[in-house]
Amino acid sequence: LNKKLAAQLSSFGQSLEDIRTELVVTTGDNYVAQAENRLREEIANLYSEVAGYTGRPTNAQLANLKLRKQELNTALSSIEEAMKPLQGINKQLAANGLQLLSFRSKEEFLESDK
Repeated sequence: LNKKLAAQLSSFGQSLEDIRTELVVTTGDNYVAQAENRLREEIANLYSEVAGYTGRPTNAQLANLKLRKQELNTALSSIEEAMKPLQGINKQLAANGLQLLSFRSKEEFLESDK
């Protein structure tokens, strides 16, 4: 593995890890509030609040929903940006006779969980 490709793979992996740590709690045991909530937990909390309230969603809950939508769109943009180097990395992997990087679709992921 040449140094340039190794550096690209490292950078690519780090960018994906940075996104993951913004989306989900990656510290503590995930059961006790030891770490700051991330987007996944904030969405789950909002869902619980709305589902557990017998009336219409409150203005605060609707504002929270709008904020979470914005955060989700930002995260999706970050993921798209992080994935841009993938094609070039795969070309270099192929040229070196190495396995290409690929990601499972949502359907493949859900099917593997059965």
